[in-house]
Amino acid sequence: MEETKKAVPAPEDDPELKKLAQEAHALEEAVKAEAETAGWQSLTHVFRKPFVYEGKTFETLEFDWGALTGADSMAIDDEILARTRRTVVNPRFSSEYLVGMAVRACTSRSREGGRFDRAAMRALPLGTFQKICGSARNFLILAEL
Repeated sequence: MEETKKAVPAPEDDPELKKLAQEAHALEEAVKAEAETAGWQSLTHVFRKPFVYEGKTFETLEFDWGALTGADSMAIDDEILARTRRTVVNPRFSSEYLVGMAVRACTSRSREGGRFDRAAMRALPLGTFQKICGSARNFLILAEL
């Protein structure tokens, strides 16, 4: 008996892969367009009501992505490796790495003078968390990192 083999389309012929590639390209273009009108090396988030975490009250959070250095990147990698025993392959798609960036880039202090830390970042409402991580990711994309 002869087996019938189903032809597998080449990657360039796969409509699903084409669609995903188009969506990724559109996202990258949207990020670049947004960067032209807004500052992509920083982010200021103003809370509607103050964010309180472990006795620290934050009304705004300011992030200076452009101030981060290679030493910051290496420290973020080292912290993740020590905590999770995993190496970051692509920082753009690692929430752990993006959180590390946010903590290091945050220039805000609480009313009480405390720093914004990893635990506070993880306690943020989901929308705010995603906005901050998205801004860090956009910085990496636009800086072509």
